[in-house]
Amino acid sequence: MRLDKIFTIRKIVIYIIKEYILIKIYMKQVLFQQARRNIATSAGTQTFPKTFDKILIANRGEIARRVIKSCKKMGVKTVAVYSDADLHSMFVKEADEAYRIGPPPSKDSYLKMDTILEVIKASGS
Repeated sequence: MRLDKIFTIRKIVIYIIKEYILIKIYMKQVLFQQARRNIATSAGTQTFPKTFDKILIANRGEIARRVIKSCKKMGVKTVAVYSDADLHSMFVKEADEAYRIGPPPSKDSYLKMDTILEVIKASGS
């Protein structure tokens, strides 16, 4: 074979490889954009496997609010427990149900397991 034909064939092969790589990159970009669009459109309508219907949150403040927010997204009802000091807190208002468990000191409210267990039985969580 002549040398110029070899160079021509080589150029054609290189051109095909470049086109193949460009097509792969383009397809990845298209798929990525479609995935982003799907996530954006279904942000509020995600489905989760149902493991339980109601959960008791034996925590307070911002942590309880985050748990409540996640549970609402999952369709799980929330039960908050609160002491007298937390009566007007946001997590108490945001929960589906709220039960008073005692006075402000933690040893008299949040750390009394018998009271927490009573609330679990009463609320069905």
